[in-house]
Amino acid sequence: MLQHISDFSNRIDWDKKYTIYAKKGANFGFLLSHLSIKGKRLLVVCEKDSEALSVYDELRFFGLEATLFPSLEIIPYSKMPPQAENLGKRICALFSLTNGEEGVYITSLQAIVEPVLPKEVLKESYIYLLGGEEVSLSGLIQSLLESGYERVFTERRGY
Repeated sequence: MLQHISDFSNRIDWDKKYTIYAKKGANFGFLLSHLSIKGKRLLVVCEKDSEALSVYDELRFFGLEATLFPSLEIIPYSKMPPQAENLGKRICALFSLTNGEEGVYITSLQAIVEPVLPKEVLKESYIYLLGGEEVSLSGLIQSLLESGYERVFTERRGY
């Protein structure tokens, strides 16, 4: 099996785009983990979010870092906001893509039809902070205000 996958990956012309249809299971995760060694960007589109998460888990099992681009998981015209966790994962994936990072990107049909920010808007809007870095609080507040955030004062009480 390993020899077949190795032969397959060696015959790939990485300047072309390919579509691979496969059944669910560890063999697909194993194939993707082997193909990703080539250092190219791979996009895996699954039919459902649950399948995308399964492929993501398989790749992590094989020791490969992958980027999950989940759907918002909301019903159209619903007044419910999307989950913050899914929004965060989507922004991280878009950040990686706009910066040209290589790797495996996993998503679902639902996720790729949902609207996203244009690439130019995203590049102009993010504020990149590093752990341990000192930043000006007033400068950070100004950047957030320019990005559309509103300053709200809240009171917190201990329980």
